[in-house]
Amino acid sequence: MVVSPAARRGGLGRTLLAEAAGELYTNGAPAVFGEVNDPRLPGESEAWPRLLRNQRWGARVVDARYIQPALAPGLARDRGLLLIVLPPIPALAAATVWAFVRELYDVTEHGPPDEEISIADPVRLVELCAT
Repeated sequence: MVVSPAARRGGLGRTLLAEAAGELYTNGAPAVFGEVNDPRLPGESEAWPRLLRNQRWGARVVDARYIQPALAPGLARDRGLLLIVLPPIPALAAATVWAFVRELYDVTEHGPPDEEISIADPVRLVELCAT
């Protein structure tokens, strides 16, 4: 989800995120995921504000090795993202995360998930801090 620079700082992003996630949860979604660049990686330190903002809004990082599938033919998989889960969700089963990842790979690449993906059970939901 992206908010135009001219419309930022008024609470629109937080409202859109909360209402979209709330609607999905109300309609039976077991989890609502998002992706953000991993600010701990070299050259990605500018990604901290987005991650910290999502965490202030209640999102938590899924403590797992995640790799985004190629989103179109000819594109590469993205190995520099974190998977986040949007609130409100107190706990998350590995089966739920795997179901999301498998469906995402099936829809985008028509194949199995990347072999480097690792999701432990129970899934730890964490907050990262800029150091």
